[in-house]
Amino acid sequence: MVTELDHNAIKTQMTDILKGNATLYDVTGASGKIRQVNVGHPDNERGLERVYPSIYITNANPLERVKQSGTLTTGSEDLPPLEHNFRYKIIVQAEAKGSRDVEEDLDDWQKIILETLEADHQLKDGGSAIVNSSRPEMVETFRVDLNGKPVQGKIITYLLSQVTN
Repeated sequence: MVTELDHNAIKTQMTDILKGNATLYDVTGASGKIRQVNVGHPDNERGLERVYPSIYITNANPLERVKQSGTLTTGSEDLPPLEHNFRYKIIVQAEAKGSRDVEEDLDDWQKIILETLEADHQLKDGGSAIVNSSRPEMVETFRVDLNGKPVQGKIITYLLSQVTN
């Protein structure tokens, strides 16, 4: 039987790891801390997700590249192991009440997010590893034309790897 990735479970594990860092996250909205960490893209169109500052972990595009890891053996009906390289976007957003202050907050949160996830690069969160490895790949700011607008943010592209049988 072939085991495929459970992307929602992996993203949920990442949110749990981030929520477990008291320096980063506080559900009550303590000053300088993230108030909400969710799986999925923010849904601002319906006006339901105006909780700031917040983090969303969602799929990147391309989401996943898969290649064969190993060789087929003669007479075997089993698929050889597959190496999955996949990416998620970690969206960090905050109200821009003061552009300079929110930029400093976003820089601080980026540092904490990356340090937290890099320290647990197999996403164990105290249990078994759910990926072989993970690392940051790229960090972007929200579009330049949004600088100084009501919501500012960063988008961290995170690269993960897992071999499945």
